[in-house]
Amino acid sequence: MRSLIKIYLKYIGGIIGLVFFFLIVEMIVTSGIIQKVYDEGSSRYESNIREMGEKVATNGKNQVENPRELEEMARQAGLSFAMILNENGEVIWDYQLPSHLNHDYTVAEVSVLSKWYLDEYPIMTWKQGDDLLVAAYPRDSIWRYNFWQDQGAIHGIFHLITFSFFTFLGLTFLVIILMGYRSYRKVKVFTRAIENLAAGKEVLLSEKGSMGEVARSINQTSDRLKKQMEMLNQRDEARTQWISGVSHDIRTPLSLVLGYSNLLEEKAETDEQIRAEAALIRRESIKIRDLIEDLNLTSKLEYHMQPLRMTQVQPAKILRQVIADILNSVAMDEEKYPFQVVISGEFEKLQTEMDERLMKRVFQNVIGNAVRHNEEGCGIQVEAKCAKDQMVITVTDTGVGIPREICDYINDGGEEPSCHVMGLRIVKQIVNAHQGEIRIEEGHRIYICIPVQNKD
Repeated sequence: MRSLIKIYLKYIGGIIGLVFFFLIVEMIVTSGIIQKVYDEGSSRYESNIREMGEKVATNGKNQVENPRELEEMARQAGLSFAMILNENGEVIWDYQLPSHLNHDYTVAEVSVLSKWYLDEYPIMTWKQGDDLLVAAYPRDSIWRYNFWQDQGAIHGIFHLITFSFFTFLGLTFLVIILMGYRSYRKVKVFTRAIENLAAGKEVLLSEKGSMGEVARSINQTSDRLKKQMEMLNQRDEARTQWISGVSHDIRTPLSLVLGYSNLLEEKAETDEQIRAEAALIRRESIKIRDLIEDLNLTSKLEYHMQPLRMTQVQPAKILRQVIADILNSVAMDEEKYPFQVVISGEFEKLQTEMDERLMKRVFQNVIGNAVRHNEEGCGIQVEAKCAKDQMVITVTDTGVGIPREICDYINDGGEEPSCHVMGLRIVKQIVNAHQGEIRIEEGHRIYICIPVQNKD
């Protein structure tokens, strides 16, 4: 569920970042456009009036010396009319000046028209010497006003705009967060449903709303997985029962074979050749019996049908008993298999909860493999110690070593190798059932680590 929270936070952060990005871009683009339009407009109008004003030339008789040139410039500038006033406010030159505006102008009238409008015509002026050029553009072609405002009122307006702007941003972000949270709640339901599906749990979602179709698909998947799980459980139970039945059926005739072969082997009057063959039959029958027991046990462990009988035991006692049984076995040659056993004092005193019978099987398989698979003999070292609330048993041999594919299977799992791996697979299943782990290094060293429970 943490990943879903991260997705939600990334979604909110991304939306907020996009909002700020677009606001900044919008402000930059808008300010650039306004600046460009203002610069182009104002510079064009001012340039026209300046050029025309600088061309004004009058003589001492208040007469314009180049009226035709000024008329041409006024026409090219798109003026509605133009006039030149002398220092007394008298019109000494005009271009298309309306008759009702053709009169002398007072200082007050000149002051007004130089800043605003004249008869609703936008006006621009240029002072050239003692003369004043007045240029009028068509009505509604230029928006021209001068503003003034109290400084305190300007600050108040600025604060109001700022407050409104951030209030708008806050409300926008609040809406984004609320909408994102609604989506998060919906996705959370589906995420939890998918997690339950992965865990093998049944899922039943409401199929109403905009996500009803998705919910319906998940519900159908849950039903299908439930049916498949029931079929698999039935198959696994049937397989286990079949293996258990076959094992039971084989055990009785096998016991007879073992008994008769042992009887033939021990009879003094039996021929040596027959005694040797009886011994061979007995040994191979023991192998078949062990294989059947391994097959039955691994089947139950694989399908969790072998309950752990947890009791308080001493692992050191179990380990010593297994080593003693192996050393005392008929087939054991101590010269071919020199043993070295190192048990720490802490491990010697250790008491923990585990299934004694299964743990004995672990030690038998691991140590017994070193003997069974090295017929030419090898050195065997068994070390037992405690480390960080774990008991660690290490079995090392100097024999031919465990094949690489078996090491990979035990260490990393995956596909079971084609070679015989029943004994080590049972070891791994039992160790995993005790929440421990097993690892093989370089084919000659097996580590078994099991957590200590109720350690004294």
